[in-house]
Amino acid sequence: MAVGLVALAFAVAEGAGSSRVSISVIDCHHVTATIGTLAYASFLTALTAGRRLVLHRFGRVTVLRTAAAVTATGVALFALGPSTGLAFAGSLLWRMGAALGFPVSMSSGADEPARAARRVSVITSIGYCGFVGGPPLIGFLGNQSTVGHALLVITVLMALSAVIAGTTRRSPDYRTQSGSDTQAHTAAL
Repeated sequence: MAVGLVALAFAVAEGAGSSRVSISVIDCHHVTATIGTLAYASFLTALTAGRRLVLHRFGRVTVLRTAAAVTATGVALFALGPSTGLAFAGSLLWRMGAALGFPVSMSSGADEPARAARRVSVITSIGYCGFVGGPPLIGFLGNQSTVGHALLVITVLMALSAVIAGTTRRSPDYRTQSGSDTQAHTAAL
């Protein structure tokens, strides 16, 4: 369940960014639609770059906590930055951080082959609630104040996900069992 909440938090960050970056840049910084489109394009470029990180080098928990911090920093910079340049920089950080959360959360559900299908389906279901519900939530909150201030909800979700990111760590029992299976299989060959 906690891994699903990590996926949910990152899905809200990713979904809200996909639907709100262009609009926010245009409305908050009074730029043309072309500049708003460029902000969205930079957001997608950062997503691609963020997903190319080497996960096995740093481990899930470290990657998720770093991603949450980068996302929160990017959102805050995007939402509160006084210039279009800072909004672009915030957008890049936001997307680079948000890029890894959902897929890394899902991969942690597949650690134990016997329970993988059930766990991945639960994590995916919870996570997709963020993709579907995040943008309307930000829109609703934005109508109450401003979209920039509404986006700060993402920073709270990132703090929560950083705290519970440890739930994505591989179980020591599974690693030992997996290593024994591999050694037995190698010996049989």
